Amino acid sequence: MDPLTEPDPKSEAIPQGRQAFDPRWIPAERVASRIFVIIFALASAITLLVLFFLEIIPLKGLIALSVVWVLLVFPMAYFGQRWPAWEYPYCGWRLTDQSLDLWKGLVKRRQVRVPRSRVQYTDVTQGPVQRRFGLGTLQVHVAGTEAATISVPGLPHELALRLRDELLDGGGDDGV
Repeated sequence: MDPLTEPDPKSEAIPQGRQAFDPRWIPAERVASRIFVIIFALASAITLLVLFFLEIIPLKGLIALSVVWVLLVFPMAYFGQRWPAWEYPYCGWRLTDQSLDLWKGLVKRRQVRVPRSRVQYTDVTQGPVQRRFGLGTLQVHVAGTEAATISVPGLPHELALRLRDELLDGGGDDGV
């Protein structure tokens, strides 16, 4: 598909009822986590070595900080790979005539209901990892709330585009 050509928003119906994130969300989150851990690990290791060679920290300090580094990096890598699969059953969304509902979270659960009449505008974003997996994030900008932007990740890109258009087309009463 040409990246400048968007699919017809009316070509497929938007799923009804509670919907889970796309299963591709799990490997996409795992890849994003790997990238983060690799960058963090390399940057912090290089920083430790530079501080040691500049004689800002002694050898004992380098050893102690290296142990702390290992105790941080390995659990980050482990949980970064496991967390998306653990969290996936607790994530989802639903579009009704009155609202867009979102729930997410394994430990700290968050449930958000956005009345369609409060939707100001919508965006669909795709980072490089999401693009690789064919996913997108629907961002809904809402009027008059504490959390002015609600993000719905883990959507197939085409569905995110259809939802974006549906929220603006069929939003019902404009609240005025």
